[in-house]
Amino acid sequence: MSYRNFRNRLVALLGAYAELFGDVTPAVEKTLKVKFHYWQDDVVTCLEFPLRLDIPRWCHKTTLTINNEPSADVTPGEKFYEIRRPWKPGDTVTLDMPMPWRLVRGYKVQDGRAALMRGPVVYCIGTAANADLLKKYPEPRDPTSLGEPVADTSVRPEGLKVTAKAWPPGGHGKGPASLDVVLTEFVDPSGIATYFRISELSQAVDDELMSDDSLK
Repeated sequence: MSYRNFRNRLVALLGAYAELFGDVTPAVEKTLKVKFHYWQDDVVTCLEFPLRLDIPRWCHKTTLTINNEPSADVTPGEKFYEIRRPWKPGDTVTLDMPMPWRLVRGYKVQDGRAALMRGPVVYCIGTAANADLLKKYPEPRDPTSLGEPVADTSVRPEGLKVTAKAWPPGGHGKGPASLDVVLTEFVDPSGIATYFRISELSQAVDDELMSDDSLK
C-alpha cells in the first residue's frame, strides 16, 4: 500500500504490504503503523486518520463500517471514495472486500484462453506442484471446482495455493473432471502457464485494468 499527503488528508492506495511511521499532516503529529494483506484477507482495518479509498474495479461488493455504525455499500469508480467526518481516538474503519474467483478473458495471443484470478492475484500452473500431472497431460483444460485457497510457503511466506479439478485435452464433457491441478500464485518460479483453454468463454470477464481501446 502506498500513501500520499493530499490536501491535508492521508490517501491510501492499494498495495501489497506497508508499514508507515510519520506525520499525517504538518500540524498533527501522530505515529501510524498499517499492515495490509488484501490479497489473502477479506477484511482491512485502518485507524485514526482521514481516509480516501481507491476501490479496485474487481471488488464489486465492498462494504464499509465505521465503529459500530450501520454498514454502507462502496462501489468502485474513477475517483477515490472519501470519508469526510471528524475523527476521535479509537475510531475504526473496516472494509469488507470479498474476493471470489474469476476467469479473466485473454486477448490477441491469448485469445480463447482465460486467466484465473482472486482479487488482484493471478494463479498459475507450476511444474513443482504438478510434475507428475504435466508429464502425462502437458495442457490440462478448464480448471473448475475451485475451493478456498490454502497456505503455501513454497513460493513465499504467507503465500496461497488452490487445488482445482480439470479435464485432460479432449476430455471436456466426457464425464466429471478427473485431474487434480494445483494452482499457485503467479510469482511461482516454476510457473509455466497463467492462461488456460476453457470451453465456455462466456464465463470469463474482461480485464478490469485494461481500457476498451486496448482490448481491440
